Amino acid sequence: MKKIIFLEGLPNVGKTTIVNAIKSKNIKDIHVVDEVILPTDDMKYLNSQQYFMDNDIYKINQYDSGFIIIDRGLISTLSYNQASKIINENKDFEKVNKWFLENSELYNSDDSVTIYLKRKKEDYSLTEDSVYSPYGTVENQKLLESITLYNCKKYCKNFILKNYDQDNMEALINEIIDKFMCS
Repeated sequence: MKKIIFLEGLPNVGKTTIVNAIKSKNIKDIHVVDEVILPTDDMKYLNSQQYFMDNDIYKINQYDSGFIIIDRGLISTLSYNQASKIINENKDFEKVNKWFLENSELYNSDDSVTIYLKRKKEDYSLTEDSVYSPYGTVENQKLLESITLYNCKKYCKNFILKNYDQDNMEALINEIIDKFMCS
C-alpha cells in the first residue's frame, strides 16, 4: 500500500521544516521526499517547466509502499505556471496544464491527502527579485496562493487547509503521523 501526503504552501511557510522533522523521527514505513530531487547538471533543463514536471513524477515514484510525505506536488507546478501566465501573458502553461490533467487522478484517490500550510499572519517571504515571478512580490504571492487554494479545492479529494507557524509545528507533525499514518 502507498499513501501520499502532499505538503503545499508559499515559500518559507515551513514545508521543508516539517518534512525534515518527520524524517528525523525515523519511523518505519514513513518516507519523506524533498522538493527538488531529480538530478541534473543541465541548467537550462533545471530552470524549465519540463524539469519540474519530471521532478514531480520522479518524487511520486520514489517509493512503492508506505506513507510518503512530499514537499510540494503537481498542484504547485500547475499553480506556479498558471500564476506565471497571469503575471506575464507571454508565458505558456498549456503543456503544464495538459500534463497535470493527465496525472490529476492521483489527487482523486483515498490514498492521497493534500495539506496546504497557510501562515497565521500575512508574512510573505520574497524569494525572487522579479516582478514576473510568482514569488517576486507580495501581490504575486497572494495571487499564487489564491490559485493554489483554488486548485486544491478543485482537484483534491482529500484537502486540508492548516494555519501554521513555528508554534504549532510539533502539533501538526503529530497530527500528520497520528491521523494520516497510524489510522
